[in-house]
Amino acid sequence: MELIIYLVILIVLFLIFRAVVLWYFRINEMADTLLEINRTLAQIALQTNEKRTNNTTASTDSNENNSLATEEST
Repeated sequence: MELIIYLVILIVLFLIFRAVVLWYFRINEMADTLLEINRTLAQIALQTNEKRTNNTTASTDSNENNSLATEEST
């Protein structure tokens, strides 16, 4: 009878420990995923800013060329 009680206690302890360990690693996995998302979003933001800067520079250059051509024709 004592053996059965010890086995039941052991199984319960194992299940509790297992639940805690799985919960802990699930949180770490979620944290790692969130960090990866943040890195990806930062890369996208940098690429978007570079494209905006290039587009702004190109439109500024074309505006300057247009104004110079207008001044030369008058």
